[in-house]
Amino acid sequence: MATLTVLMLAGFLFWIDGGSGLEQEAPYRIHTLFSVECQNYFDWQTVGLMHSFKKAEQPGPITRLLSCTDEEKRKYRGMHLAPTLEVPSMSRHPKTGDWYPAINKPAGIVHWLKHSKDADNVDWVVILDADMIIRGPIIPWELGAEKGRPVAAYYGYLVGCDNILAKLHTKHPELCDKVGGLLAMHIDDLRALAPMWLSKTEEVRER
Repeated sequence: MATLTVLMLAGFLFWIDGGSGLEQEAPYRIHTLFSVECQNYFDWQTVGLMHSFKKAEQPGPITRLLSCTDEEKRKYRGMHLAPTLEVPSMSRHPKTGDWYPAINKPAGIVHWLKHSKDADNVDWVVILDADMIIRGPIIPWELGAEKGRPVAAYYGYLVGCDNILAKLHTKHPELCDKVGGLLAMHIDDLRALAPMWLSKTEEVRER
């Protein structure tokens, strides 16, 4: 078995064991997603991630969820950098006016699930941050993912489990896990999780 790694440019290193050479047939079809905005900052990250995606021979297609305002889109010149689904920008929340660009990630995933044909032809979804580099194939079930059991990377510096947020927004705060970045799950689990992810993000920001 080759040692696989996902290296996050910010310094996060995550090691796994696995293999490659998978055929893209049900129930083993994998799709990789990452979310960005129309900025040069994200374009450089996209170039790095796409290069590593190809070099690592990650199974299945990849889609960049691109959030742009109408003004940003008119000026944007990086559409060719990756297979792309344009998703509505929620950086400025349409109802509350709250400025929180990070909400584009769950909002973009919800949009992909509703409007992309790819979402109807996939079994497993890998969700990455744009500033990650893939060092080898990321195979969800080799990470321990099962239907009903998503897998995520440990993000120890997140504070949401240590303060009042978990108590305010969950029924069982004692089950809170500090996770993020790499997410791998069955498509059915993503369909259940994504709307809740978006709703909870909105709920937290409204307080």
